[in-house]
Amino acid sequence: MSEKNGYRFHQKLKLIMVLTKKAVSYAPSYLPMRVIQLVLQIFAPFLISVFPALILDELTVHNNLQKLLLLTLVTVFLGGISGLMDYLLRRRLSQDAFVINQKIELSINEAFIRMDYEKLEDQKVQELSQLARDTNNHASSLESMISTFFSMIGQCISLVGMAAILSRLLFTDGKVEKISGVVGWLARNSVICLLIALALCLISSRMNGLLLKVYERYDKKFAALGREYKYYGQLARDEIYVKDIRTFRLYNLINRRIEHYCQRNKKLMDEVNIPEIFTDMTGNLMMALELVIVYAMVSSKVLMGVISIGEFYLYISAITQVISLVRAVFENKNSIDRCLMYQQAYCKIEELAEKSIWIKEREEIHKECGNTLVFEHVTFAYPGTDKQVIDDVSFTLHPGEKLALVGRNGAGKTTLVKLMLGLYKPQKGRILWNGQEIGKLPYEEYIHNFSAVFQDFKLIASSIAENVAMEEVWDEEKVKKSLYDAGFSSLLASLKEGVFTQLLGNFNQESVNLSGGEAQKIAIARAFYKEAPILILDEPTAALDPIAEQDIFIVIRKKLQGQSAIFISHRLSSCRICDRILVLDNGKILQDGSHNILAAKNGLYQTMWKAQKGFYMEEENGAKYS
Repeated sequence: MSEKNGYRFHQKLKLIMVLTKKAVSYAPSYLPMRVIQLVLQIFAPFLISVFPALILDELTVHNNLQKLLLLTLVTVFLGGISGLMDYLLRRRLSQDAFVINQKIELSINEAFIRMDYEKLEDQKVQELSQLARDTNNHASSLESMISTFFSMIGQCISLVGMAAILSRLLFTDGKVEKISGVVGWLARNSVICLLIALALCLISSRMNGLLLKVYERYDKKFAALGREYKYYGQLARDEIYVKDIRTFRLYNLINRRIEHYCQRNKKLMDEVNIPEIFTDMTGNLMMALELVIVYAMVSSKVLMGVISIGEFYLYISAITQVISLVRAVFENKNSIDRCLMYQQAYCKIEELAEKSIWIKEREEIHKECGNTLVFEHVTFAYPGTDKQVIDDVSFTLHPGEKLALVGRNGAGKTTLVKLMLGLYKPQKGRILWNGQEIGKLPYEEYIHNFSAVFQDFKLIASSIAENVAMEEVWDEEKVKKSLYDAGFSSLLASLKEGVFTQLLGNFNQESVNLSGGEAQKIAIARAFYKEAPILILDEPTAALDPIAEQDIFIVIRKKLQGQSAIFISHRLSSCRICDRILVLDNGKILQDGSHNILAAKNGLYQTMWKAQKGFYMEEENGAKYS
């Protein structure tokens, strides 16, 4: 058991060193400042104990006015210098802490960007990410943990110094006359009294350690609850859902969920409060007993004439500081253990990012082979499930080819796109780009070959130009050309600021909120701006009316001359501009051919085409006779 505990301590110390090194890389001045503060911290207890004791002795025993004034001046001067340096150090360290915490936040964001996409959807990783993001809370931040660690080192060194002072007290036991009674016994047995006080202090500190285990057990439950509360809280405030919330009176459901969270949270808090109150009350009682024993023992020595008033102050101050330091060492140790739970979550997130299938050594992409994408007998099931969403799928997307993916909901269309974008890795088969497995290619170079308009695209609270280019540095003419090609030019001409117009009202009151169709045109312009060899269009016209849809398809047909494209759409009108159509069902390719061939052939595509054609004809006739 001792080896196991020693190993755990070694691992924790190693992790603290790694994290300290990371903090120093973010703020190089941080470690020297901490070391200087550590020296001041070690010196402080002696300034509090030794110099006032010397002054008291001069007042009560020696009566040397010159020496008394000198000691007073030295004490005040050293106290002033120490206080000033501590103030300046805390100011500088708070600045470094801000930088460190900011860098940690950025590194967490980068880790999520690098992490395998399938990990992001894992519930355990989501709970881990909640803990990781809590690393920048004040009590659990990296800087707070390092600060606590340095404080603990200083406290341990100060304990050694205080122990050296108290060793003098033990030698006074032999100077006490053999007088019976409580006073005589206390004056002769300082070792026993100090051991009793120390034992009470250690028991109290151990109880705080057990309380930490309670905190650790409940912190994970609080993290899961916090994720739920954050979701419903954001849902209630998100303007995207306002129409649904008001139309369907969803706020009642949301409020019930939030109230349910509050009830469960209160229940957890009550479960934590019971051991917390018991530990605090017991600790305060033990501390009172410690002080009674200490004061009684040292006062007895004064009454017996073996120590002076100055020494009384020195020993009382040293003992009370030892008690405080021992408590503080254990409390800081417990705080560090609790911080490490969050820091380990942060390190685990970074570790998962480093283990990404795209972060290993990569082959050089063959750029002279055209832009050919091949699926070879690809089979895929989502992590944690046995159902094969993609089942032995093979096809080739040739350079310049327009390919449509068609099928019922859940047929596997979007999953195919996720696989070709490298968001998931197939369990069987291979996906090849110009003859190379995509899992062996540098991801940044590989993904550069794709542009996309996703059904659930997002605009950001920034200018139209930055929403199109997705960069801070952009080509204004190219942005305007992309917007023109996407059919956004008429609205753009009506905007006073043009492409510099701010979107969404998060930060700027003069910003513009676009309709769903207008926003979708921005997303299409974004895809055009990238000029990638392959364009993926996942329901690109879902928010557009039929006339605007027809206009966009005309633009897309012209824009995609010589460029490969993949269409995913429930409106089969998009299939008419495609060279090939893959009809998927239950993860398999049922049909492969052009629109004219498949529409004339019995099968799923013909059924879907006739259903849509009949619906539009009925709609058109209804409009004609209404």
